[in-house]
Amino acid sequence: MNLGTTCVHRHQIIHEFMHAVGFYHMHSVPDRDNYITIYPQNIIPSELFNFDIIPANSETSFGYPYDLCSIMHYDPYAFSANGLMTIQPHTTPNCNMGWVEDLSPIDVGKLRAMYCPIGKK
Repeated sequence: MNLGTTCVHRHQIIHEFMHAVGFYHMHSVPDRDNYITIYPQNIIPSELFNFDIIPANSETSFGYPYDLCSIMHYDPYAFSANGLMTIQPHTTPNCNMGWVEDLSPIDVGKLRAMYCPIGKK
């Protein structure tokens, strides 16, 4: 994996490695509209694909709840075309959504479920 030639921050590295091991953006899961509102009118048109919902059979939740504090969640102004919010959570997250520095406890649980399921070594 090549992270480019510009300065890359810790959370970006972890985020990209999560993609490499098979995880999608949190805000792309099929039930995301129960937890966040997406404002497509505020998104740069060429970046709208970043907000697509993934098919249910591709989802990697492993039974864990939606996680506003996931390293895989975009921030509220991601790809804003006009400086207005592109993602609005329905509840106030207990983190700086989209700017967390580490895996959330739910991220860790999902990694363990994917790669270290109980009963397998």
